[in-house]
Amino acid sequence: MTYNTEKRNELLVFLKSNSDRSFSLEEICASLTVDGRGKSTVYRQVSALHAEGLLRRISSDCSRAPTYQYVDKSAHCESHLHL
Repeated sequence: MTYNTEKRNELLVFLKSNSDRSFSLEEICASLTVDGRGKSTVYRQVSALHAEGLLRRISSDCSRAPTYQYVDKSAHCESHLHL
């Protein structure tokens, strides 16, 4: 069961409004001005959104940290990357 909490909605609004970019977890936290205690919530929410198919996880050979990008299923974006 998925709960639409205030933090989850804030995260979704941010990712949807920047769907042409991908972000690391640290960049997401910095953009949402999350304090130390809220980081774990962001990490859990990103993991849940990825499991639900709403985020694409992008791994790069250049960086050890993956980035995440919102997937607009209504625009059939799950099959390609936005660069």
